[in-house]
Amino acid sequence: MSHFLQKLLLVLLLTLTLQAHSGLTQKSITSIYPKPASTNVIPHTDIRIKFNVQLDKSKIEKISFKLKKIDKKIGFMFFKHYESIDGELRYEEGTKELVFKPNKLLEKGIYEVSVKHLKTTQKRMRKHLKQISFRFSVTDTLVASLSIRPNTIDLQVDENISIRPYLTYSDSSSYDIEADSCSTEDKTILQVHNTTITALKDGVTTLSCKYKNLTTTNIPISSYQIINGHRLPPMPDETLNNATLLGIDSNNNGVRDDVERWIYEKYENKHPIHIDIAMQAGRAYKKVLETPERALEIENEVGKPSFCQLYYQYSAQYYNEPLLVEKSFNTHYLREKVYFNTKERMDAYLEYDSLLSGGVYTLPSDIEKKKAC
Repeated sequence: MSHFLQKLLLVLLLTLTLQAHSGLTQKSITSIYPKPASTNVIPHTDIRIKFNVQLDKSKIEKISFKLKKIDKKIGFMFFKHYESIDGELRYEEGTKELVFKPNKLLEKGIYEVSVKHLKTTQKRMRKHLKQISFRFSVTDTLVASLSIRPNTIDLQVDENISIRPYLTYSDSSSYDIEADSCSTEDKTILQVHNTTITALKDGVTTLSCKYKNLTTTNIPISSYQIINGHRLPPMPDETLNNATLLGIDSNNNGVRDDVERWIYEKYENKHPIHIDIAMQAGRAYKKVLETPERALEIENEVGKPSFCQLYYQYSAQYYNEPLLVEKSFNTHYLREKVYFNTKERMDAYLEYDSLLSGGVYTLPSDIEKKKAC
């Protein structure tokens, strides 16, 4: 037999195989997907049969729904092996659709669908529908990856967004899909409900989704807190932060991240000048850590936050200005417990302080105090 004739017989056999169907002309059926006898069906397809009448939901569990792959053939005429494909069957009452979702991506080949024991709720027509059967062919396009849009996520605390899982095939085509499940590495930072994610507190975590036998790579999630219009840096790892004198300053504003967070959280509900003075102190204390031996040169700069505090805590009233700083406000705790919070940092401060010992220092005038702000 010539090669051309063999190919012709194979095409004819495939066509006849795909055309095998029954029960498709019933008036209660409005559409079927994939279309019976269709070729090049995508591997992540669901099977959907839509009706113009309601099925009896109480009988759904008794429906026999089978999806089988015709796996092998003998010669040119007979197919002999069927691989059953497991999956989830559900009935969508609103759209009157019977949906079968295979639990894995379909490989290249011919598939047969068989549906039995369908029963409607109609009283004036035949309640039991005839068996439905049809075949279709899956394309040989291979799945390249399962991904999520967007692929990086930055969320404010209490903010939520919807993510979009999608499949990308080797021909560069992509399809949005409904993921089987999505999860996060840290549930204290992120709440995941279907495809909606909500930031619970600031921090860094990851998100991944599963679809059939595929899993996405972990995508990074950053959540952040806003106080008085200012975005706080993430709380640094304590070990890494305390491994050096200067610690971690991820937003490069001159104040260590843990100190900045403490300041904004501590004075969130007070006049903004409390935060301004404390941040000014944080930048000044950095100079102490960097060059404690230059104590006499930097002493005035380190003292400016205290001068500013004194003006708005006591002196401003004598110039018809409001006293913005509460009398209980004191940067001593910030200095002793928050900023110089390790032995190495306190040693640097004590070196700075000892070099100032014995000196004579005068308070600046009220005008100079205000200028120090």
